[in-house]
Amino acid sequence: MGFTEIPEGGCQSSVIHNDDVLCNLEKKLLSGAAYEPLIQNAVAPAGYYRDSENITNYKKKSSYLAKLNNEVNPDSELAIKQKEKMMQLKNLMLVEFDKDEIVYPRNSEIFGEVTKKDKDGKRKKVDMEDTEIYKNDWLGLKYLQEHGKIQMVHIDAQHIKYGQEDIEKTFLPFLRL
Repeated sequence: MGFTEIPEGGCQSSVIHNDDVLCNLEKKLLSGAAYEPLIQNAVAPAGYYRDSENITNYKKKSSYLAKLNNEVNPDSELAIKQKEKMMQLKNLMLVEFDKDEIVYPRNSEIFGEVTKKDKDGKRKKVDMEDTEIYKNDWLGLKYLQEHGKIQMVHIDAQHIKYGQEDIEKTFLPFLRL
């Protein structure tokens, strides 16, 4: 789905305090430049940035993720082909790392998202089934879910820090389906 905040320089959303002036300034500068063409084309993580505060700007200026998620022109020939390919999957495993401090929001690892900030600066978690992408079935996620083809997995670890036990008990059995 994409990340909502810029987790750079130790200023991850899960650990930052609203009164940390330097972190807030850094995040404001980085997020403000994220959709500049030079940044979109030269800095790979910028392509995954999904600004929940300004979805219109994200859809207009994102060079990668908005198109990959079929959020731009979902009725285009390319979007329809992408959706058809997704719908042909035998199974889809979505993995959320429960101690992830790299991706924010964590639930975006499993196609969830967060709302805009409320008046107190807080966001609410939105599950995959409640997102526009799912409800409109732009990617085929709704189809896959309705046909029992999505397996949601939580791993009690940091970002992609899975262990041998996860491989043996989670990934290998899934690959054998």
